Amino acid sequence: MRQSLRFATCAALAMCAISAARAGSLTMGAGCGTPDDSAAQMRADAAWLAKIVAFSPQPWAESLRVKDLREQAEQVLLAKSGIRRTCSDYRDGRLSQADADNILSGFEQTIRDFIHGRGNDALVRAASGKVTDMDSIRTSLTAVAGVGRQAALLGLNAIADEAVATMVKTLNTFDAALARDCKNQSFDANIIAGLLQQEGVLGLHNPLEPCAYRLARFTYTDARAGWSLEHCGPGFGTWAFSENGSGLIKGSGTGETDMFGNGSYSVRYTQFRQYPASGREQGTLKFYCTPEDACQCWKDPSTKFCLDRYGGRVPDTQWLLDFGLKSQSGSIKMRNASIPWETMFRYGVFATGKQMPVVYKRVDKPCEPK
Repeated sequence: MRQSLRFATCAALAMCAISAARAGSLTMGAGCGTPDDSAAQMRADAAWLAKIVAFSPQPWAESLRVKDLREQAEQVLLAKSGIRRTCSDYRDGRLSQADADNILSGFEQTIRDFIHGRGNDALVRAASGKVTDMDSIRTSLTAVAGVGRQAALLGLNAIADEAVATMVKTLNTFDAALARDCKNQSFDANIIAGLLQQEGVLGLHNPLEPCAYRLARFTYTDARAGWSLEHCGPGFGTWAFSENGSGLIKGSGTGETDMFGNGSYSVRYTQFRQYPASGREQGTLKFYCTPEDACQCWKDPSTKFCLDRYGGRVPDTQWLLDFGLKSQSGSIKMRNASIPWETMFRYGVFATGKQMPVVYKRVDKPCEPK
């Protein structure tokens, strides 16, 4: 039997001393003589959970977290039982050291083969970067995690570490492929937030942020104006103002909002009816979410309040725009007169807009910023 199997857990087991006295050497199989609820098992479990914290189950996280840590495969349970039976037989003198080593090595390989097989299933699917495959990938990772945990509890630390490495490789492979292909897929933008959270824990750096970009669109129409406002991004950044041909006022402009949704806009007007114009309007722009409780849980559904209120589900929200006038200038050049812009539009064109609803499809294909 390999040295790792022979000695890895012996130091942590009180029964090692009995075996040494009986056999004259230290040949103890992993997990031998240690009850499942022992302090050693609890320490091993805590160490394992710390290694896979990025994959620990969270029902509210739409990512590649596992579904359950208690899953065990039948062949692994049989191997676990065989390990303990072999250890018992060795301690009682019914097996020689060589025979025990050989049998235990076979059981170890059974566990290793299972992790390799299910891990390979996960990696093959992860390589496509398809969001539609995420549930099946989670299923395979759940099996790997469950068996990796059992390996850790049996003292098979090298195998447990292989399970961790497989899970990290799967996540990194999937995220890299998704970053390349996400613009061709339609999915919930919150999935990206969950994957980025996992990457942050593990120190991975795949360019996933643009995959969360969704188009926020607002149409502003009254008797004089027909305008479209569009933003592509994570909720903050540039807004494009453009007249859509249905109003009396022509022109274009831009706005900028920060990560809190606050910002400003500037629009230049070039025509009013059939008359040329040189008007300019500047003001404040606010992009925000309502109702407040739901919006807080949209940002972080894992808080106790959000779990109690929404069960970890990302709640429905409404996105709104508010405008405020800072200044306007310019004029409309009519046939026999030049009329100041502020005379025609005392309160501005956009600045009268308050709580204007924005169309924001969180579940959609990522958009391309203009």
